[in-house]
Amino acid sequence: MIKGKAMEIGIQAIGATRCQGLSFVREPPERLSGWRFKSAIVAIQSYRAERIETGDPLLGIVAPFARCNYYRELRKKLEKLAKFLKSELGASCYVASNGPVMEKPLARMAGIGSYGLNRIIQNPVHGSRIVIGEILTDLDLTPDDPSPELSEECRGCGKCLRACPTGALAGSGEFKRERCLQWLKQNAGKPAWAIPVFGKTFYGCSRCQDACPANERAAAREDYPADPLTTVFLPEILRLDDEGIRERFRGLQMSASWIPPEALVENALIILSKSPEGRDFVKDFSRNGRQSLRETALRLLETGPMGETGRT
Repeated sequence: MIKGKAMEIGIQAIGATRCQGLSFVREPPERLSGWRFKSAIVAIQSYRAERIETGDPLLGIVAPFARCNYYRELRKKLEKLAKFLKSELGASCYVASNGPVMEKPLARMAGIGSYGLNRIIQNPVHGSRIVIGEILTDLDLTPDDPSPELSEECRGCGKCLRACPTGALAGSGEFKRERCLQWLKQNAGKPAWAIPVFGKTFYGCSRCQDACPANERAAAREDYPADPLTTVFLPEILRLDDEGIRERFRGLQMSASWIPPEALVENALIILSKSPEGRDFVKDFSRNGRQSLRETALRLLETGPMGETGRT
């Protein structure tokens, strides 16, 4: 019944697993204190991933998953399903997507998909270009069969490992988060070794997913949310204060409270420093930009376009 309703709502894939208490919730919100969850209903939403190319040195590319708020899209669908569960079954529900719930292990346990070698959940139909959401509920649901720990087609492939420019992935399945460009781009204080491989992507990184054969065969998503943000004019970012940056990206992941706006300004500086046109903006920023990043701008000016020290 629940799966039929989920399909009616437009949820692409859904599964259930047992989930006792709050063991899968990081730092549970105070409002969940005392809740006794028994099951997790896990769902996915695919996103479109057209490759964007630009020769404009003043533009930065936004990674596919962040171009629209796909997490919000999925969460709204899950809220409709939760409302149905409450009215029809008297269930207590907590809905989340990109929140405090540890989604990947729950997704595997609910049969949604297996881990790839890049440690991203891979669905048999939609590949790994998906976002995950869940309903934690006090309903005692029959669990779906879990997916294998590792996707069978990943064994012996390794294309994602070779595509990662920073060595964040290892064949053993180890994931070095502090070396992942996605993680670095949402945190301030990038290490010098990351500058030469930073690329043109202003936010996010999808190189391991771009290389994945499963995504080449994945079902294409035909609809497209309105006004996707594919590129950003980088000099604009240098002029904005924290409030302005959050307003610029309102409704998108880049405005999340846990992403410091300073990290996004730093991303813009790094990309601009790689071209003569962009370096003019970096020079101006080193004199007139936000004080906390002026030294960063000066260091970038001391390196060449590829990040080698001592070149101008």
